[in-house]
Amino acid sequence: ARQSEFVLHEERPGALGLYYSGSRALALFHGNSGEWDNSRVVIAHEAAHQFQHLLLGGRFHQAPIWLLEGFAAFFESAYYDDEKRAIVTGFATRRYLESLRRCVAAGEIIDLETLLKTPQSEFGYLHYAHAWLYIHMMIYNGSKKTRTRNQKIFSDLFFSAARGPVTYEEVVRFFGGAQGLAEIQAEWRKYADELKLDFDPRKR
Repeated sequence: ARQSEFVLHEERPGALGLYYSGSRALALFHGNSGEWDNSRVVIAHEAAHQFQHLLLGGRFHQAPIWLLEGFAAFFESAYYDDEKRAIVTGFATRRYLESLRRCVAAGEIIDLETLLKTPQSEFGYLHYAHAWLYIHMMIYNGSKKTRTRNQKIFSDLFFSAARGPVTYEEVVRFFGGAQGLAEIQAEWRKYADELKLDFDPRKR
């Protein structure tokens, strides 16, 4: 569809693509809507929601919005490697990282507690950027032992949504309580400063 046709039928003003959980269908338009947004990026993001839906047996809305959108944003930089015949993920997303660095410099970062409590109706672009970096950090930051621990936390938290709605209190428990949240917040700020635009996940 053309962008003008998509806008006439979209359910969320400003959306570049949609995933319909009822029909498990993706809806988007072909082409660019800005410097960074193009059909490939939007397909990767919305298809990630489709994947989440399948993994959670149709209960993906029981997962926290920051987790769903951070996970989907993480896949925006994915590409298909023809030589290896595999999807490669994990490259730094320039628009998110540059926005986050401006937030850090201006002292306007969204603290972890606020991000975890933000409802879908208030989840804006900067929330997407913050959630993206939390997911990226959980997967790639630190030693192999640290990454293994964090990836297990991420996996356990995500799949707990298949059993029921994941509350803020449950997320805090997964992160190790109030002290764990504070430690992750500090780690996140350091990661935002140190992550390079040319970060190559294949070297981790």
